[in-house]
Amino acid sequence: MQLSGYLLCWGLLFMSASLSAQSQKPAGGGLAIRYLWTNYQLPLNNKWSYLDFTYGAELEFRQRLGNKIDLGFPLRVGSAAFPRGKTAGFDKGLLASADIQFQFKTAPSGAKWIWFGYSGAGISLEDLERVKLAVPVGGGLDLRLSRTVFLSSKMEYRFSQGDFSDHIQAAFGFRFVPPPKDHLITVRKKGHTSRLDRDGDGVRDALDLCPDQKGLAALNGCPDADSDGFPDDRDECPTVAGALEGCPDADGDGIADKDDRCPLEVGPPERQGCPAKDADQDGVLDEEDLCPKAPGPANTKGCPDADLDGLADKDDDCPELPGLPETRGCPDTDLDGVPDKEDQCPNTPGRGSGSGCPELEASDAALLEQAKYAIHFIPGVTLRLKPESFQTLDQIVDLMRKYPDFELHIAAFTDNAGDAETNRELSGQRAKFCYEYLISRGIGPRRLNYAGYGAQNPVGNNQTPEGRALNRRMEFSVKPIPN
Repeated sequence: MQLSGYLLCWGLLFMSASLSAQSQKPAGGGLAIRYLWTNYQLPLNNKWSYLDFTYGAELEFRQRLGNKIDLGFPLRVGSAAFPRGKTAGFDKGLLASADIQFQFKTAPSGAKWIWFGYSGAGISLEDLERVKLAVPVGGGLDLRLSRTVFLSSKMEYRFSQGDFSDHIQAAFGFRFVPPPKDHLITVRKKGHTSRLDRDGDGVRDALDLCPDQKGLAALNGCPDADSDGFPDDRDECPTVAGALEGCPDADGDGIADKDDRCPLEVGPPERQGCPAKDADQDGVLDEEDLCPKAPGPANTKGCPDADLDGLADKDDDCPELPGLPETRGCPDTDLDGVPDKEDQCPNTPGRGSGSGCPELEASDAALLEQAKYAIHFIPGVTLRLKPESFQTLDQIVDLMRKYPDFELHIAAFTDNAGDAETNRELSGQRAKFCYEYLISRGIGPRRLNYAGYGAQNPVGNNQTPEGRALNRRMEFSVKPIPN
């Protein structure tokens, strides 16, 4: 039922097109002769093999219905391998068919390349005994070899009535287009004959590739609006005269002005018609040079790099000193991400500190806190430490070696017993004793300072023995050495 519906639709379309063709009186079509290949196996099992193709011939009569529509009548005869079933083998026999096809073209009949698609209705005679209705759907290409000869190819799928009857046909050959008979009107005048020239350009329709447009004899009757020798339908610039596919090329570099980025300067195709320019002669072309007037290396895209650190001077915060991109071209000796010029500890990596200095570990901070009350002088002897105090000072020596970019401040305090001035001098002498001991153990004096504060800044109550004991203390504090 579905195939019968297709045939009814194509019958109505054929009647409509025939009436239209009669009213328009189009020019006659042509004749095609093609070699034919047929394949029943591919639609059946989706497996491609050249061994499944059989051979035949096609004779096609074609009638023109309009500028881009033809009516075709192909007759075919050849051998075929008719399937018995999907996997039951096949029987070879004779195949003949006749169709009515509507062909829809992508270009008018006068073009050189004509792609077309088609469909219609027809009948197939299988093995001279089975008649089946068919609907062909396909496409093809005609390539003009001369005014009347085309190289012609087609490929179609045929939906056929019955099981295992769909098949593919391909054809290749020649199509011949004689002068249309309906337009060969002979006018007898003084013993001579002339042929119809409906656009009045002096080129008879049979030889006119543009029979409905007034054109030039040199261009087979096609127009050339800009008089550059290229017919308008093949002229890339139909309103401007030119020698490159009809387009101008002002600089003569072989690239049409419409595609040339530098239409007045000669340049190669790979540069879209622009010449290679390098104003500062640094080897980086101007179009890629971020500093086209100042020479620079390629790795900085042509910009100067005085310290050769790979960062252009314009982006380098330290253009005279080689550095890292992470620190905008400035040196970072300890590689902690803080440039040396901002790093208060340039030789020691910082740990998340904006100053670039490491933060004291908790154990080191605890040592300094414990040292506050771990330094004891022998009572009655101004500058003699108890032996156990030297262990604490040696631990502070180790801490200063661990943090080479830090300085240490030593502050000594007393309680308020006695004269205030005497207490201040005594605390100063004790702070100096610790200062000199650290120097004797190899800590540079540049990293040390001290002071005695006497009874200032008490931390306990001087009215009680416990409070006075808290006020007698040695405080050690560290901070980064200023740059």
